[in-house]
Amino acid sequence: MEQEKLLASGLDMIYLASCALHDASPDPLRVQEMDLPTVCRIAEMHSMQSIVYMALEQCASEPLSAYPELNQRLRISYTRVMQMLVAYDLEREAIFQFFNDNNIWYLPLKGAVLQQDYPRLGMRQMVDNDILIDSNGRAPLRTFMEARGYDVNAYGLGVPDDYSKAPRVHFEIHHVLYEDIERIRRFRAYYLDVEKRLLRVGSYERAMSEEDFYVYFVSHAYKHFSGSGNGIRSLMDVHVFLSKHGSTLNWTYIYHELEKLEIARFERTTRALAEKLFLSEQAEPLTETDRELLLFYLSSGTFGRADYAVMGRLSDMGKDRKITFGVKLRYCFRRLVPSMETYKVYHPIVYKHKILIPGFLIWRLLCALWKSPRRIFEEIQIIKRTK
Repeated sequence: MEQEKLLASGLDMIYLASCALHDASPDPLRVQEMDLPTVCRIAEMHSMQSIVYMALEQCASEPLSAYPELNQRLRISYTRVMQMLVAYDLEREAIFQFFNDNNIWYLPLKGAVLQQDYPRLGMRQMVDNDILIDSNGRAPLRTFMEARGYDVNAYGLGVPDDYSKAPRVHFEIHHVLYEDIERIRRFRAYYLDVEKRLLRVGSYERAMSEEDFYVYFVSHAYKHFSGSGNGIRSLMDVHVFLSKHGSTLNWTYIYHELEKLEIARFERTTRALAEKLFLSEQAEPLTETDRELLLFYLSSGTFGRADYAVMGRLSDMGKDRKITFGVKLRYCFRRLVPSMETYKVYHPIVYKHKILIPGFLIWRLLCALWKSPRRIFEEIQIIKRTK
């Protein structure tokens, strides 16, 4: 999508979301000038179609009546979001009961917590639910989840164990909060003893203080931002959380912790942009720097972009983040021959039995050539044009 169109329609989407958050009817004249199909397509990229639909439903001019197919698609999407939230509530209740019955402490994370701060149910869509648990509970939980009809997409292959069940219920169960990789290694070290800082909600449920939750939320946002990119929903989360809790937070403590994690500047930039975009009253106009940053968020979408991920990894490998020809060669070598660290995190069996490595490399390459030749070609093109 051409950048000016992406920016204009992205700002329209953000305006509609802001109207819904502040229970305000959108200006019919402004809505009339919007390219609604493009606005809604961008909303789908950012998992925000539900809140956009809520805003358009409040508009007196009924703008969706001119787009019957779009109206039907949004209504179906909104209904599915509401059904999924109910399903998540029921599944979380059963999983939490299992933890309580089996003496396993647990901590709900991210969207499952943030959604409670939104004015209306369904405004904050969730792709999955994340829970941190006592690592001793992983094996019994797997037995429970399989008995409950979940598919085990990943177990023991990294930070989260991954479970899913139709219709689109998806849980990521963490035993630590961050991977052991260079770019966020300081985050992993900071959160290794996180249990000691958690608050007791019940016998086994845990919670973070509001300050610690915000620090964790910012660190998680940075992880995605500095990797494959981050979407507009994360900026909306910042606005919603701070609108409810900002005036009571201990900002001295927060900035002391953010400085430890080396993300204080990122937080200030993120918060400033979120305030400009989502405040109900007229905020300061966007600067050129704001617009460039907003375009990065808009083009990333919920799941980020492959080219941003490649460029981020290349920058991480370069001295002073400079991407030289040598860095590109090193990157290609590491894509073909993973480091021992990668084996340890994602392929523990191969890491334990290193005699398997030659055969594993051949199998891995053949699978990539068979299943993803186009992705390989696109990644090569990204590497060639990255400077």
